[in-house]
Amino acid sequence: MDEFENVSWGGMVPEVGSRMLTRFVTGSDLTEHGWVEVQSGVYRYSAVQSGVMTVRTVLYEYLGTEVHWGDMDE
Repeated sequence: MDEFENVSWGGMVPEVGSRMLTRFVTGSDLTEHGWVEVQSGVYRYSAVQSGVMTVRTVLYEYLGTEVHWGDMDE
């Protein structure tokens, strides 16, 4: 569970001018683990790209998903 919860940016910074960079710098809408909290206790997500795009979501603090896009061999 800890591996799923902790979002690793891998030393990368989001694209300049993106909404994620604003969140990254100000901490606005981010949880302590780096998730974007859309609605507290209902929906949160993380999206990280380091070769492969990985998106994790959590619904109602019950159901968690993880999706990968890209070449998994990298």
